[in-house]
Amino acid sequence: MYYIYILYSESADKYYIGYTQFPTERLLKHNQQENFNTYTRKFRPWKMMALFEVSNDKTIALNLERYIKSKNPKSFWKDYVMKIKNYPEF
Repeated sequence: MYYIYILYSESADKYYIGYTQFPTERLLKHNQQENFNTYTRKFRPWKMMALFEVSNDKTIALNLERYIKSKNPKSFWKDYVMKIKNYPEF
């Protein structure tokens, strides 16, 4: 199963969106591995703010990740939080 995840760096007030089959391991890599991702390494530590089960198809997860990234992750996350507050069944 592939997942879309949203990370948040409180110290930098930045969001990061990615996809993976292994969310727990991926969060550890973003926070600990020295040569993993130069962008996320700059803004450690990261917290997992949301995790969405997407599909067994990697292409679907990748396309959804690209779509969310094209929408500006910070505004996407704020919109998502507002929907949860206004429509708890969402």
